[in-house]
Amino acid sequence: MTSSVQFDEAVRKHVNEGQLEAARTLLARAKGMPIVWWSEQTHRSISYWDFVLSPVWWADIKHRNVLIRRPKPCDAGFLNQCKSDTEFLKRYSRRWGWHGDLERALKSANGIPPVLNGSINWVVEHQGLPQGLASLAMIDQVNRRAEFTIGFPSKQPPTVAHKAALLVMHFSFWIVGLHKLYTYVYEDNRSAQKATRRLGFLTEGVLADHFWFEDTPISVTTFGLTKTQACSNEKLLAIVKRLINQDWKLPEGEFQRNLPATC
Repeated sequence: MTSSVQFDEAVRKHVNEGQLEAARTLLARAKGMPIVWWSEQTHRSISYWDFVLSPVWWADIKHRNVLIRRPKPCDAGFLNQCKSDTEFLKRYSRRWGWHGDLERALKSANGIPPVLNGSINWVVEHQGLPQGLASLAMIDQVNRRAEFTIGFPSKQPPTVAHKAALLVMHFSFWIVGLHKLYTYVYEDNRSAQKATRRLGFLTEGVLADHFWFEDTPISVTTFGLTKTQACSNEKLLAIVKRLINQDWKLPEGEFQRNLPATC
């Protein structure tokens, strides 16, 4: 590889063509070069693509009988069921994001790195059956934040929904190194507001008429939680330990894992 620009262009070309394994092979070859050969720009470029192409974005998130995974073409039926459930959409998202040939869209979506797409979607399984949806949207690696959404069409045991949310939060804070999650809850969804607070999220304000749906303005309450706040919430830490058996603790003297800057 003669220059960082050529390396970046070559990896990007493979990614744009959906050839992720070819892009990872090129990345591995570059990482195998002696570090003394790297320019500052090459180092930034390698770090960036190492983050974008990390297998963790495609990996399952699992704890006992709860599994959070990327959607597959075979999930089209479940997603269409969610789409037709008007009561669920009123709670989860009043603008459905999937359109057209759903199976084809699901197949192609998994070939796009979430960091480049700006979002990642999951299906939540309980005891082997799809039960809910979760996502991170507006993934901002520079400001280390993302919008978090989770929802279930049918009523779930409280620990299932709680555990699934904590698993996504763990992934966000400790696997991909985000520092803040935020979420919008519709003003008329009191139960979701209560559930969001139970997850440690703090009310950050009300956004009046923030969305427009069917010729009607919709206000939302915005909630946020930083990694630092989560690690300072003793009640939340106890729940995290009990439900997903994780210890959330910032390393001494370390404020935040450094994410690579955008190339």
